[in-house]
Amino acid sequence: ASRNARRQKKRFVITVLTLTVSITMFALFSTLTETVERSIINLIKLNFYGTDKEPADFEVEIGNFGSGISTAETVKEIADSGLFENIAVSVDPEFILAENESKFKIYYVNKEAFTQIFGADAPVSYDELVSSGGYVYNENCTDYAQYADKLQCGSMPVISIYRRLPDDADKENMSLGELFIAAESETREHTLDILGSVSKQHENKDSFALYGAIETHEKIKAEWFGAFSGFVTADFSFAGSSADGYQYNAADLKKAEGWFRAHSDIVGSIDDEETPIQNMYEIKWKTHSILATIRAGVLMLNVLIALAALINLLNIISTGIANRRSELASLQCVGMTDRQLDRMAVIECLQFACTAAIISAIICALVIFGAETGLQALIHASLDGTESEETVKMLHGIVRIDRVTPFVRIALSALAAFAAGCVTSLLMLRMQNKDSLSDRIRGSEMKLDTKQSHIL
Repeated sequence: ASRNARRQKKRFVITVLTLTVSITMFALFSTLTETVERSIINLIKLNFYGTDKEPADFEVEIGNFGSGISTAETVKEIADSGLFENIAVSVDPEFILAENESKFKIYYVNKEAFTQIFGADAPVSYDELVSSGGYVYNENCTDYAQYADKLQCGSMPVISIYRRLPDDADKENMSLGELFIAAESETREHTLDILGSVSKQHENKDSFALYGAIETHEKIKAEWFGAFSGFVTADFSFAGSSADGYQYNAADLKKAEGWFRAHSDIVGSIDDEETPIQNMYEIKWKTHSILATIRAGVLMLNVLIALAALINLLNIISTGIANRRSELASLQCVGMTDRQLDRMAVIECLQFACTAAIISAIICALVIFGAETGLQALIHASLDGTESEETVKMLHGIVRIDRVTPFVRIALSALAAFAAGCVTSLLMLRMQNKDSLSDRIRGSEMKLDTKQSHIL
């Protein structure tokens, strides 16, 4: 009896251990790899875009000079391809402040870009910009004070650079740089109507800028700028990539590249077939592919450990009931009912599941707390003290680990193990109940006599 008790205790420890390892890996590893993937993407976004908010999949210069295709036509062609969505266009022409001849930024944006930057509930709507031909300024910048007086007056004097190409300019064979040098330039004075302020949600907040509607730019570009109406960029996503559950993949990237190659006359970032397209979509796809491969390998290992844990659990439960066949029959002889036996078996299964779940939860809590504390300490060590509070908060958010999902997975895994153990226990009890109580007691005693005496 003492030997059986020790053997049973050893099996219990081994079963709980394997069950704990399986549950912990299932609960924790997926969360950690998801955190790593999110952190890598966010660090890339923070490095290239200055924000942890979701950038567009592609950012390209459109409407090559001399192609004869307008910005509006280019945007329409991108939209009509059916491959892309969320097309945000921005035109950045050259402006000079009339008073001190310093250059500053005025962006002409379409409605998609305006909404992405300022949100749908901006104090001045995009429709107001279109109807009035006016401008708004970003109140969330560090050098706002030097422009405050002019902005409060509701107008701002500016100078645009008007460039005219000579009649003998070879537009087809000259590069954009050569045409720019050959152009004759002059300055033209204008007064901008200031409608109000908006608060910029992302990008660089350190420089002052005005924003107008792209429809306004279409009306004034010929008179204000001439041949060179500004640097035009378009941000857009692959169709469906903004939806939840979308998986970035090589096939969709190839479709996008193929479209770019076929329309290189209007997409300025594509020079020839050897020029690679560097974009956020490709970065997301590669990051996801690498980590998905790691996850698949660990998942296979986790499945093997889970099978071993489940087999151990079912084995110890079934052998435990079989070895106690005489004991259980004796309990029934003195009045224990089948329901009471079932309850005892369920409690035993609950011990396995709860013990493994509690240990797994403790391990997960320690790993999550330790990982977050260590990463945040590294962030603090890398800061030089000049970063804004928003930047520090953003960096801490990048390394934050999900604190809910792992424990939900632990609960679900423990519940599954508990259910499997209960089914096994109840089946074993039902199978034993097919024999009479006397046969079960006698059969167990004969097995005991056989171990004690080889003659029998």
